[in-house]
Amino acid sequence: MNYVGRNTVLYLVLISILLLGFSAIPTASAEPLDPQPWEKSEFNPIVDLGVPGSWDDAGVFWPTVIFENGIYKMWYTGTNGTLPWKIGYATSTDGLTWTKYSGNPVMDAGATDTWDDDAVAAPIVINDNGVYKMWYQGLDFPYWRIGYAVSNDGINWVKHNTNPVLDLGPAGSWDDFYVSVPKVVYDGSTYKMWYTGNDYPYYRIGMATSPDGISWTKYSGNPVLSGPLVRWSGVTGGSVIFDGEDYHLWYSLDNTTGPGGPVEIWYAVSSDGVSWINYYNEPVLEVGDAGDWDDTVLKVPHIMIEFGSVKMWYSGHDGSYNKIGYASFFDSTLAVTSFISEIEELPDTAFINSHYKNAFLQKLEAISRSNNDPTEGTVNKLENDILPKIDTWINDDYSNERQNLKKGTIDLIKYLREH
Repeated sequence: MNYVGRNTVLYLVLISILLLGFSAIPTASAEPLDPQPWEKSEFNPIVDLGVPGSWDDAGVFWPTVIFENGIYKMWYTGTNGTLPWKIGYATSTDGLTWTKYSGNPVMDAGATDTWDDDAVAAPIVINDNGVYKMWYQGLDFPYWRIGYAVSNDGINWVKHNTNPVLDLGPAGSWDDFYVSVPKVVYDGSTYKMWYTGNDYPYYRIGMATSPDGISWTKYSGNPVLSGPLVRWSGVTGGSVIFDGEDYHLWYSLDNTTGPGGPVEIWYAVSSDGVSWINYYNEPVLEVGDAGDWDDTVLKVPHIMIEFGSVKMWYSGHDGSYNKIGYASFFDSTLAVTSFISEIEELPDTAFINSHYKNAFLQKLEAISRSNNDPTEGTVNKLENDILPKIDTWINDDYSNERQNLKKGTIDLIKYLREH
């Protein structure tokens, strides 16, 4: 098989790492997601300004998205052009066409003279066993800090009574002016947060950990990712994905000498979440052409991976307004790996009914239609490990569904070997 393929390149293969001058030196190797042929949606911006006179008629930005029970759920920041900023909610069945909640905003700024009385913004939301947990940045001008709230429905939120849960660093530290843009990953025992710190005027990314999402300990070696220390420049947080082995970070980089951009989205990878490799020597998502809705700034992306489809919702700015856009690409190695994982999780005695069969065959078809090839190791695992498992099912309990699954898998392996 030609694993470079026709007009394609290898996915998830370690190649020579391009270290930018400002990147952290890794203590262990990490496997990057490479390449990343992002394509912006033709329907952008997918979340637009509210109607004139509404709470979000001058800006919608900094989204976070989760997917559950067939519905995409988004929380985002909105503004009418003045403080306070607030947080709204929207839903979608496809991630592209969004319906804003009629009762927006779902979170307002705090009462006068509180830590978040001028703005609440940049939420990150996870669903932890039926409880929605949100970390967000709050503004008591001019200082940003990070707070925490919970909800049973994603709409009615209760702020924690010990907020802010992540405060400014001591005077003279790298994060003594802002702590903002929280991104949280929970691994089942520990909450890990990557956040943007600012010491007026440099932006950098730090890390903190917590056993409960409330009491946080900042990493002693912060910051973990820095940009060129030029006034009003640096790196700001975006989205972190943990794939079970490595951490993947999409973030914004501004290496200009003043506000206004271009600010674009870059990518880094880490084996431990602390030592990061800035994998590319260029942004993975660039600003639009002059006159486009996102021709100046791209910020605070949120990434989701669904069976090989890597999806990004991000904030775009044209010099006047922030709006929300969408970009995506398909990675066949991720898809094959996902397919393998699903098969491996099923017991040998499992009966593959029509529901399973149709779902798996649809995934096999999606892989075969993609314009890139998975890695050789992934195809070998599909052939050497998964086919015997399917054979076990067939031998234990013969069924047409299992025969179809086996045939679909064999056809896919043959296709990949030939292309």
